[in-house]
Amino acid sequence: KRLIMKLYIKMWKPLLITTFLFFTGCSISDYPSDITPVPSIGNFKLGHVVVKAENAQKGFFSRNASEQILENTLKKKLSNLLSKQNGNQFFHISVVVSGYVLAKPGIPIILSPKSILIVDVSIFNDESEQKVFNKPKRFSIFESLSGNTILGSGLTLTAEEQLDNLTTIATYKISQWLVSNKDVFE
Repeated sequence: KRLIMKLYIKMWKPLLITTFLFFTGCSISDYPSDITPVPSIGNFKLGHVVVKAENAQKGFFSRNASEQILENTLKKKLSNLLSKQNGNQFFHISVVVSGYVLAKPGIPIILSPKSILIVDVSIFNDESEQKVFNKPKRFSIFESLSGNTILGSGLTLTAEEQLDNLTTIATYKISQWLVSNKDVFE
């Protein structure tokens, strides 16, 4: 009986870690792979988009991404998507990239890290020069599951492709947040 108990105690940690890694590797997201048009956001009209990544923390086991690429990629996508809103009141968007992980190649199933992007978004009313929401909204974006990422995006995608995937999802989530709060923009 003691031998069984000792084996159990020695095995529970590796088993727990393996189970955790298996289920995180199997996570599925339902984000579109392309940016789709956004429904009306009330009286919202896009003013300036400012994206800052100067203090972005690179996560453990991550490829490098320059501050400029992080900023330009997200700014371009947000501008393209939200510039189609035809309200009468200008609103400005400020995005701070807090952290990121662009997955390196790992061992499929056992260690296939996920790419992650963390951003904080603030909206400013041009007319009143005040924040629309008191606190920035934090978004934690995880890569979407596709044929290219099932074994780990580090094995199948370049850092630029991973960042493109993450910024597409970030843009989608930010636009959906704005739509869900469209009454604020009336």
